[in-house]
Parts: sequence; structure tokens; C-alpha cells
Amino acid sequence: MPIETITPTTTTVSPTPSSPCSIDEKVRSKLPFITLNYTIQYLPVPKKFFVTILKNPYEEYKAEVEKWLISYGIDPNGPCVFWTSAKGVAPKTQ
Repeated sequence: MPIETITPTTTTVSPTPSSPCSIDEKVRSKLPFITLNYTIQYLPVPKKFFVTILKNPYEEYKAEVEKWLISYGIDPNGPCVFWTSAKGVAPKTQ
């Protein structure tokens, strides 16, 4: 019976980030980001952004924060962003 020769193959594995919620120094240097209308903070543990909308119109200020997050490559709807608002500040009800 003939012997089969097996040739080893090489697989290249790309490094993956340690966490999808990790941030680089460029973003870290901007935080906390505080305005009269909202705040953006990052807590290394649990690796989350905490956004607080402080004033109405909620939708307008949320859109500003979303734009800011996206400009740094952060998904505003992802698991790394926790949204909250001050008392009495909320989206308009339909």
C-alpha cells in the first residue's frame, strides 16, 4: 500500500483587538467630553462609553453625540455605548 505524503500548510491569522470596546489614545485624550447639552465619558472597566443627554431636544443632541462617536470609529448603537438622560429629558413620544 503506498504511503500518502501530507504537505503542511501555513495559515496567516490577523491579530484581533483585545476588545471591540477598547479605545485608542486619540479618543481617550478627548474624554470626558462635556458640553452644556451632553456628556461623553469612558470607563475602562467595564469598557463602556456613558452618554448623558442633559437637555431637550433629546433627538438633536443624541444625533450630535452619534456623529462624534462615528467620527472616532465607534458604533453609537453598539454594546459599548450606554445612553442615559437627565430627569425630564427624553425623546419625543409619537
